Amino acid sequence: MLPATASAWDGTVNDTISQIDVTDGDQLGFRIYFPNSTACGNAHNWAYLNRGDSNYQAYVAAALMAKATGTPVTVYSNVDANGYCHVRFLTLR
Repeated sequence: MLPATASAWDGTVNDTISQIDVTDGDQLGFRIYFPNSTACGNAHNWAYLNRGDSNYQAYVAAALMAKATGTPVTVYSNVDANGYCHVRFLTLR
């Protein structure tokens, strides 16, 4: 029997970014959409960042670069209290 694998994330996405939405800073302020994936085990194909998140500017810069160049990303997220996917780690591949 193999041991169970634990993860700190509710979802992991390996995809490109198809769309970016920007709105009020702390109300799901920066959203990234995935063309072929759901973000954290629910029906949403997007995940978000808020202006108050640690390292927000670096996340936004990385996501914009990935979108502009078509570079695939790996996004790790957790489900928030409202059922939305909050980005917690992002890697450009």
